[in-house]
Amino acid sequence: MDNKVEIFDVESEAFTPVHSFEGWTVGVINFADRLKEENVAKVECHLKTDEVFIPVLGKSVLHIGRNREKRIELEIGKAYNVKKGTWHAVSMSENAKMFVVESSGTGNDNSEIIFDK
Repeated sequence: MDNKVEIFDVESEAFTPVHSFEGWTVGVINFADRLKEENVAKVECHLKTDEVFIPVLGKSVLHIGRNREKRIELEIGKAYNVKKGTWHAVSMSENAKMFVVESSGTGNDNSEIIFDK
């Protein structure tokens, strides 16, 4: 491959940022045991930025609300934008993978996090 195309192959568990450019970050979330629905302990809210989830393999669920009041089963190939200020968590099946697109400013300085387990 020439130097005009970068290829990223991510097999590590959980979230891994793979590329940042002009204020945007693309990452990959691969299954990790802590992402099984019964193990997910963290709910987060990004105060200033949206976050887009794009499932590509397996089954994934987006949990919305501080107490996970809404459960959305994600469809492969669709993009799900979680608006800033929305409490959310993600759970995944063992073979799942999804892409995440977010502002490079998304992180602990821009977020509130609750561990409820």
